[in-house]
Amino acid sequence: MDLTTRYRNALTLAFDVHAGDFRKGKAVPYISHLMSVSALVLEHGGSEDEAIAALLLRPTATHIRPAPGCAVPAYAVAVQRGAQQD
Repeated sequence: MDLTTRYRNALTLAFDVHAGDFRKGKAVPYISHLMSVSALVLEHGGSEDEAIAALLLRPTATHIRPAPGCAVPAYAVAVQRGAQQD
C-alpha cells in the first residue's frame, strides 16, 4: 500500500500538536509513541485511515477538520474509548 498525502498531513499535524511534549518520566518525544503505534497498524495490515487514527489519538477536535465521509475521526474515537476501558 502506498501512503497518500493524507498520511503525511496527519503526521505533520501530530508533530505540530505535540511539539515539546515528552513521554511521562522520559526525555523521549511523545510523537515517537504515535509514530510507533501507526507503524504497528500498517505492519499488521491496517488501512491508511487506521494508521492516521493512530497518529491523531491525542489532538482535540479543534485540530481535526475531516473531509465529509472520512472515517479517521470515528477510528480515533473508538481507539480512545478502548484505551479508556483498559
